[in-house]
Amino acid sequence: MANRLFRLTDLNINDDFISRHIGTDANEQRYMLDLLGLPSLQALIDEVVPQAIYSPNRLALSDSCTEQQALAELRDIADSNQVLKSYIGQGYFNCHTPSVIQRNISMDEASYKAFTEDC
Repeated sequence: MANRLFRLTDLNINDDFISRHIGTDANEQRYMLDLLGLPSLQALIDEVVPQAIYSPNRLALSDSCTEQQALAELRDIADSNQVLKSYIGQGYFNCHTPSVIQRNISMDEASYKAFTEDC
């Protein structure tokens, strides 16, 4: 995809993704800015974004795509992963556990009572 400069409004895509996400409308934004005593969204950005990470330059973004296209691309990436067996969390390792530890963990009701009582 070729890199172009976009404004945020250029990235609006009218598909299922947008209709499922609720944002603020112009009236709600004006109300929020009035409560904060700020004249614009840019003034809000200037107030809250640290200068060390703020850039006034437009982002060079590639062409946008639909949610379905993004999911298909992510699926292609995921399909290239190699699936291996993980033994993490299987709960067994051939080691000796001293009886005093076994007794203090498995026979001490404080170690399991909090998980078994009704609230």
